[in-house]
Amino acid sequence: MAVAVLCQLDDGQHVKNIYWNYHCYSAEIVWEDDDTVIINGVLFENVEKDIYDFRRDK
Repeated sequence: MAVAVLCQLDDGQHVKNIYWNYHCYSAEIVWEDDDTVIINGVLFENVEKDIYDFRRDK
């Protein structure tokens, strides 16, 4: 069975995928402020622009 974690930002008008990791069972999410979040150790300094997608992490 393949599992993945997908985290999205939803501002009420738009939904944006910011984190997608394969073979992952859960997400630890820590918001530092309105723009900065850490998801499973991946730092997003600007959640409006930054993304993590396991397919791009080679």
